[in-house]
Amino acid sequence: MIVFLDACALIYWQEVKEPFYSQFVATLSKIYQQHPAAKIAVSRLSQLECLVKPYKDNNSGLIMVELGAEIMQQAALLRAAITALKTPDALQAVSALSLSDELIFVTNDKGFKQIPQLPILLLR
Repeated sequence: MIVFLDACALIYWQEVKEPFYSQFVATLSKIYQQHPAAKIAVSRLSQLECLVKPYKDNNSGLIMVELGAEIMQQAALLRAAITALKTPDALQAVSALSLSDELIFVTNDKGFKQIPQLPILLLR
């Protein structure tokens, strides 16, 4: 099982801002109860947005999804198919979908529901 975290979920984790942090921790706890060997994944876009603090804390337990040519092409195709989808969201979704393991995409953005193949878990 891979748990792909959207940037908002990482920010909640990093900033420990309530009530979002508690919701995030409770969500992760439920996932780890059902899937103890679950791994956490994020895209490189998230690194730009919010991973400075975990790096300062030497938290290296993340899978980093590279934004290579294939991810860019798939994100463009996804945006062409779902025109309301924004570029960063398309990159996040395609980055998650590129992982070969069972997946849960954790976010608070309901817009990801537009992507039928993306198994999302809303933090609300």
